[in-house]
Amino acid sequence: FSYVFILSANWFFSKLFIKRFIGIGLVNILLFIFAFANVVAITITGDPILPADMILTKNAGELASFISIPWKAPMFISAALLVLHLFLYTFLEIKFAKKKKHNIVCGVLSLLLSCALFGGVCYSLGYSKAVKENVLEPCGVQLSGYYTISDYKTNGLILTFMTHLGDLVTEKPYEYSAERVNGIKAKYPDIENGFLAGALAENANVIAIQSESLWDPYRMDHITLSEDPLKNIKELSKSCPSGYMLSPVFGCNTCVPEFEFLTGFSSSFLKAGTYPYTQYIHRDIMSLPRTFKQNGYRSIALHTYDKYFYNRDGAYDFMGFDEFYGSQDMPDAERKGPYIADMELTRMIISRYEESRGKPLFLYAVSMQNHGNYQNQRYDEYDVEVTSDTVSGNDLNGLKDAVQGIFDIDKSFYELVQYFETVEEPTIIVIYGDHLPFLGENSSTFRSTEFLKTDYLVENPCMYETPYLIWANFDISNAKTPQRISPAYLGITALKYAGVENVPWNIPFFNYCYGVHSVYQHSLLTDKDGEFIPKHDDEITDEYRLIQYDCLSGSEYCLK
Repeated sequence: FSYVFILSANWFFSKLFIKRFIGIGLVNILLFIFAFANVVAITITGDPILPADMILTKNAGELASFISIPWKAPMFISAALLVLHLFLYTFLEIKFAKKKKHNIVCGVLSLLLSCALFGGVCYSLGYSKAVKENVLEPCGVQLSGYYTISDYKTNGLILTFMTHLGDLVTEKPYEYSAERVNGIKAKYPDIENGFLAGALAENANVIAIQSESLWDPYRMDHITLSEDPLKNIKELSKSCPSGYMLSPVFGCNTCVPEFEFLTGFSSSFLKAGTYPYTQYIHRDIMSLPRTFKQNGYRSIALHTYDKYFYNRDGAYDFMGFDEFYGSQDMPDAERKGPYIADMELTRMIISRYEESRGKPLFLYAVSMQNHGNYQNQRYDEYDVEVTSDTVSGNDLNGLKDAVQGIFDIDKSFYELVQYFETVEEPTIIVIYGDHLPFLGENSSTFRSTEFLKTDYLVENPCMYETPYLIWANFDISNAKTPQRISPAYLGITALKYAGVENVPWNIPFFNYCYGVHSVYQHSLLTDKDGEFIPKHDDEITDEYRLIQYDCLSGSEYCLK
């Protein structure tokens, strides 16, 4: 199947140009660049490139700053072979190809035929369910939907990419209708009363921080730290709701847990590799910021990086934020390492709160200081000494940078807590890590410390667990949360604790769903207490999926 794709592409492009060696050369160069980029992606992230990743081409410059290419001998050898191949083919084509008179009619017909074949191959591999079910699967092509690195090792580069082209299309569930949605709604007539019963205050301020690569390095073996970089957060956790947030991503794609927290939607019901802000949010939707706003709150977003990255600026507007500040709006901000410091973010949060005194505030902040890569030393001084009997060289240096970043997160968060301890207005602060950091090439640091125990990330749930903490300047010691929680459930819980009365029906419904399974992820599922159980679909999961589609891409029947 891969050869059919390659040959049809070569035929089409050779007919597209008067000199066919130009088209052949272009196809080979593009395929080589694609393969090269794929190897880099797998080496760094553990996952191959998917069609959804093409959406981020406009952010290519920013993405390049996060990446250090792991140069290896096969890369240079393959590049040399490509150049040799193109040189020999072009030489032979020019010297020995028979000169023919150009027949316009035959040329056009040949171009149309080659275009039809290439287009048909692309459609069959990417979009045709019949071909996938009746041809590809019986021939041994693996179509897991989410386990993409396994697909890649079975199918190769082209089939893994092409069979995920359909992921860019939002499909309407076959059972979706107004009658079905209204039937679900009628099934839970008192669900909103149960949601309000969980309030701990009345219109409390809510500050949520999605902290870049916040994680507990003490979970790894074979390392020694001179002090705990999370000492303050761990101390606060003794008297506050806390545990592990199960991130839907590893190492990157920070917009996905962010999307879940702000909407109550689960990315497990979206296609693999999804970038929700670009692919799904194209209209006003009901979300946490909009719900807070409709209850008289000032709704603010802060991000200490480019506000246009991941299409945040457009998506935040559709979600109902009043104001959104990115790094473009912070020209004089203090930096630590290559990015704006977390301590600066704390000062910004306090400043925005003081501007809003007398009016309840919902503020959502996304930090950046601890973002990878960690290949080049970024700090002049380190507060925590890191040693290891199994990690050395660049991996150890990268670990030191990541640990220093975690130390600074903890310190800046504690300063925020100390400030709000003096504030009379009831305030809830939520902090959680967006994902684990990339540490080493192909997670070599996690492997050498035996934290990653198998080759595949999805077989290691611990690779998706980041700490979360819910703190308030009033007593919430009796509040109970699961030991493992989805980002969506964490956001809904903050809304519930704040005592916001007027909420759209879907929010209490999602809260009820998380009372059955506290985590819904592509490869993971838990019970209500956060204990892992075998992944399966049940009635409540099917209802959640359908209501989410109704709110995100459908006709919003449940909100009428």
